[in-house]
Amino acid sequence: MATQAKVEKKQRENATVVVGEYGGAADAPITIQIVGGGLHTFHPGRVADGLRAYAQYHGWKQRLVDGLGGDKTPAERDGIVAALIAHYEGGATDWRVRGVGGGARVGNVMQAFANVYADGNLERAGAMMDKFATGRGIDRKAALAIWKTADRIIAELARMEAARPAAADADALLAEMGD
Repeated sequence: MATQAKVEKKQRENATVVVGEYGGAADAPITIQIVGGGLHTFHPGRVADGLRAYAQYHGWKQRLVDGLGGDKTPAERDGIVAALIAHYEGGATDWRVRGVGGGARVGNVMQAFANVYADGNLERAGAMMDKFATGRGIDRKAALAIWKTADRIIAELARMEAARPAAADADALLAEMGD
């Protein structure tokens, strides 16, 4: 049933719908405020078990493939999915994965580390990097900053940059479209 109320969440400019914050439990209600309309509350705990299981599957599937479109190479797509899987199956408690998914690419330093020390396997490289970071009492970002200065990583970054295709001429591309 819809009622007039306000969802406690910052509304983006020009939004037509505002979804409330996650409540912290598997069956936490989901609130949806229609801008200029009513407030709706969905209770996942009231849904049949099979449908809830499908919703969980659908959510994970969507999370793993979000951000794989666009101009990414198969290797970049492999890296994004491998990093997401390693993050979630590794006991993560944060939905966000730094530098991965949602359209972001695997960082160049992490890719270089994977190429040099893990035969390009980003999942294994991520585990190695996390072990290094834990041993030093730092986070992954700080660990990558250290590795960025390592001679073999510097050389791999240079190789990766040299292998990157030349930039397309934007004027020539526009000319193809007749603009």
